[in-house]
Order: sequence, then structure tokens, then C-alpha cells
Amino acid sequence: MEKLTFISTPSHGYLKVASNEVPKGIVNKISQCSVKIGSYWYLEEDCDCQLFLDWYTSKNNISQSDLWDKINEVYSETFKLGGSNG
Repeated sequence: MEKLTFISTPSHGYLKVASNEVPKGIVNKISQCSVKIGSYWYLEEDCDCQLFLDWYTSKNNISQSDLWDKINEVYSETFKLGGSNG
């Protein structure tokens, strides 16, 4: 799996995940709050991020705290999403 990045902004947070790492069953449940841009999903922190993390930790038998230790976290005051969901 490609390294995951969590992007915090003044108003939201997003987990950046390569689109080929997100299974179709998860893609079908992603809300309008998340966006796919190019080859990445930006999964909004309040529900879609957790949906992916729940799936990933279950599939890989890893705790969420251990997974978060491996996620690169960055903060941006200027990060803005564009594009469309899907």
C-alpha cells in the first residue's frame, strides 16, 4: 500500500488514499463530502475516512492506533479540494 497522508485544514481533515487502494464496496459508500481527484481519493474525516480505516484495519489485522502511527500527517491553511465525487 502507498503511504497514507492525513491532511488537516482549518475547517476539515482528509485522508489521501490512492484510488486503486479503495475497494469498490467502500467507493459505493463514500459520501459527497469526499472527492476523487486524479488517482486519489480525499476521504473526509467525519465518516468516509473512518469507513476506510475500519475496512483497512480489519483486512490487515492491525489496530487503528498502529495504523495512525504510519500515516503521514500534514497541516495546510490553503489546501482546497476541487473536482467531483466519483
